Amino acid sequence: LAGDLTRVDDILPVIRRVVSGDGLDVVKTKELLREHVLAYDEWAAEIDRAVRWMDVLFAPLSAHPPYVETNIPPLSELPDYANRFIGIPSAEILYDTVNDKQQLPLDPAFSNILGQIA
Repeated sequence: LAGDLTRVDDILPVIRRVVSGDGLDVVKTKELLREHVLAYDEWAAEIDRAVRWMDVLFAPLSAHPPYVETNIPPLSELPDYANRFIGIPSAEILYDTVNDKQQLPLDPAFSNILGQIA
């Protein structure tokens, strides 16, 4: 902004404030622009609008809590999808079968279904 490193101590706090999520220091930003932009007085209204717009962009926002639905049945239990899951074992059956036979080979039919699901 100044063309050299003489104003780093003035500019760096403004940047740190924005980066930390605390918003833009409008007064300090306008002071810096007034000192270093020659056409500031001619464009004061436009610069003011731009700085205030940046202030809105950089202002901290509150995060909305995530939307969580409750009592959602699995697709296999919904009538519209039930026919698509005929012959496909549930996750519970898959885990129980794999965990019960960790050292033994799986039934070939079960292995084929498992491979198709994966």
